[in-house]
Amino acid sequence: MMLNTQETNVAEHKQFMEEAIEQNKDCKWRIVTLHQDIYGSAEHSNEPEITNLRYTLVPYFEENDVDVVLTGHDHAYSRSQLLKGGKKTTSYTEGDADEVDDKYSEQFDKDIETETSDGVFVSQTNILENTTDEAEKAYLEYINSIMDTSAVVPATKDQNTVVNPEGILYMTANSSSGSKYYDLVGRKQSYIANRWQEDVPTYSVIDMTEDSFTINTYRTDTDEKIDDTFTIKKGAEESSTPVENPENKPAAKEDISKATVSGVKDVVYTGKEIKQNIVVKDASAKVLKEGTDYSVAYKDNKKAGVATITVTGLGNYTGTKTVSFSIKPPKTTLKKVTAAGSKKAKVQFAKSKASVSGYQIVYSTSSKFKAAKKVTTKKTSYTLKKLKKGKKYYVKVRAYKTVDGKKIYGAYSAVKKIKIKK
Repeated sequence: MMLNTQETNVAEHKQFMEEAIEQNKDCKWRIVTLHQDIYGSAEHSNEPEITNLRYTLVPYFEENDVDVVLTGHDHAYSRSQLLKGGKKTTSYTEGDADEVDDKYSEQFDKDIETETSDGVFVSQTNILENTTDEAEKAYLEYINSIMDTSAVVPATKDQNTVVNPEGILYMTANSSSGSKYYDLVGRKQSYIANRWQEDVPTYSVIDMTEDSFTINTYRTDTDEKIDDTFTIKKGAEESSTPVENPENKPAAKEDISKATVSGVKDVVYTGKEIKQNIVVKDASAKVLKEGTDYSVAYKDNKKAGVATITVTGLGNYTGTKTVSFSIKPPKTTLKKVTAAGSKKAKVQFAKSKASVSGYQIVYSTSSKFKAAKKVTTKKTSYTLKKLKKGKKYYVKVRAYKTVDGKKIYGAYSAVKKIKIKK
């Protein structure tokens, strides 16, 4: 069923679907296509116009037992979790979408603004979770309200093959022609199972039988898959939807604070938000899935210093776990070391691109810096004194950032040498 959602009269779409289903009662599969990415993950996905369309259409999809919804619009690939019961959790998406868009337009632009750079496919998140700005706090409340965490149908052991599922699969195509690409949003939505963007055209192949729907998606330059094979099966097999226990009690949730988080390492300042390829394992060593079992939030991950990662449990997990990593200042550029009078030498170096607390100068008469002396300064030049006449000195510099009394050092500059002649 192909919907022309440029036409905003949703009642017509409802009528069209009901009539099509009534005329094709024996059809086993119900698939909808439309242009807008109502469950996408790139620049359009959080726009009020899109979320309004989502919350008006989804109830009709679920009432009519739709299996799959295929969309475009966002020029980036995404595959949703199986979803059921998505709904507004705040008033921000009610009313006229243009009014809501106007209300948050400044925050939308600020939050996804990313410095142009090759190899960057995920936009920055420039509005911090701990912001004190009221407009930004309201914007974040809106963003969190449209994550639709509660709509995610719990996954089974095999998350890529589902049997008689209750939820609907939503897929957003990337660009097939390469005419345009959009960055993925920095905050991966809870409803997303997988997403991809590398500014390469992609195509999807769907294989259908009476009992199965299978989709594979590939990049056009290498024909390599960009996502796992995903299959929906229908038939007499046991449903993938978890069955409630006899007493109708919810299963106890596991505290994610007991999980282990690996893949976190110290990095060097780049001027951009830095994220880590973390792996989260629960107490039984099961690898958890982002968006299904947990969400991730970063703090202070752009400037030199200490960044934190907060892992928050979702689905069968609760609580939070926080880990940190250091962002080291970049390597310092030592410009020159020159004579500055009797037994003196002036050291000059470039100002760090990062905001740093100061610089450490190390100097020695040994090229291996044995018995080296160290001095610190907040300026980009410093005069070494009480040097020994006739001796050759080796000098190097590094920047540092002080956090909670601890210095985080960047890499040393190249070494320069000077002979003290007088």
